[in-house]
Amino acid sequence: MRSRRYGRRIGAAVVACAFVALTSSAAFSLDDQEAESKFQQFQQEWMQKLARNGLYGPGSVQCELQPQDQGLFVATYKTLGQITSVRVKKTQSAGSPYVGILSYEELLYSCRGRTPEEARKGPFQFESRTSVTEIFRFSKGKWLY
Repeated sequence: MRSRRYGRRIGAAVVACAFVALTSSAAFSLDDQEAESKFQQFQQEWMQKLARNGLYGPGSVQCELQPQDQGLFVATYKTLGQITSVRVKKTQSAGSPYVGILSYEELLYSCRGRTPEEARKGPFQFESRTSVTEIFRFSKGKWLY
């Protein structure tokens, strides 16, 4: 009789351990999913902030004299291009268990002229594309810059 009780206790302990292992791994993957979902929202809001508050678009033209361009003035501005990559990676830090990596393009447009006014007038031509990568951390349930 005693060995049967002992066997039942061991069986119950095994079942309890299996239950804990399964539920904790399910909770763990739920945390991963939550972090990824929140990063998708965060990166959309971040790109909107950049577009709204950054130095992008024709309204933020910079103009400089370029001696190497036969003394012409070169007016330039940047725009935000496509998002090229969005990833969430797990870290080993308890305080910031995830990092989010956002890569996007900045597009440079330029126009040359004999005077700053002529250069600023346009038409502007696409000149180059730069890849930008930013890394964010997830802490206390939210994404931070």
